[in-house]
Amino acid sequence: MKIAFFGCVITSVTLWCAANNNPAPSAVAPSDSASLTPSPARISTSDDQGFIMPQTGNYIYANNVWGKGSITGYTNTLWFETESNWGFEYRWPKGSGNIKSYPSAICGWHFGKWSQYSGLPVQVSAGKDILTDWQFECHSTGSWDTAYDLFFHDCDLKRGSNRPPHSDIKAELMIWLNHTPDMGNKHIVARDVTLGGRVWDVIYFRNKIHYREWDYYAFLLKPQTMTGITLNIKDLTDYMQTNSVTPQLSSNWWVSCVDVGTESNFGTGRLRTMKYTVAVQ
Repeated sequence: MKIAFFGCVITSVTLWCAANNNPAPSAVAPSDSASLTPSPARISTSDDQGFIMPQTGNYIYANNVWGKGSITGYTNTLWFETESNWGFEYRWPKGSGNIKSYPSAICGWHFGKWSQYSGLPVQVSAGKDILTDWQFECHSTGSWDTAYDLFFHDCDLKRGSNRPPHSDIKAELMIWLNHTPDMGNKHIVARDVTLGGRVWDVIYFRNKIHYREWDYYAFLLKPQTMTGITLNIKDLTDYMQTNSVTPQLSSNWWVSCVDVGTESNFGTGRLRTMKYTVAVQ
């Protein structure tokens, strides 16, 4: 079923907002007239695997509740107006120690789905800059991290690989901009590493989720930020290829996505993004 309103279309599976081609309504005052442009319609999804997929723009948006287990009595809602005004809010009771959700904006690949005009995937050996600017405001309690998330594959997934979309994951890189102490005090292999003019602690371990396993790297920003960052991700992937404290990232692998969002373990939180861009150059 499809429902159209304010230039937006909602289906039972995906949500997207199309440009409204109708003329803007006008209002007439006693001695003047003005053209009124309606505010963008806010659309949202609370489905565990709900997506918002704009017909124009560079990104798609995922509610991404993936680790709830048997927990009930939670809320996790993603909303979108424009690329410069989107966000989410959540409330998770205490349960297992696992991450429950990662509501996020996705540039590139997401388990079979692709955003538009991403410039991804790109092979590490190409030496391309991956420039990104994410400006946001967030408020959280409990246990969480606000972070970038990148996946690396051993092939270009856009070129007809017949393998399942998850089977080629070789590595994951998360860039933690803020976090609670319980989320960031394990598996640290290097401290106070300066990259791109900023200081980071470095985490590494082999990540195992169900039957999948891959290298997991995380860079923890010091000091933390609750408002945003501008960076070149290549500064971090260069380190991953040359450092002596973790297995080295293969230059033959491909960066398939650059995502941003919040991993929540328990507690309440909300985040609003005012700017998010990714440019591969």
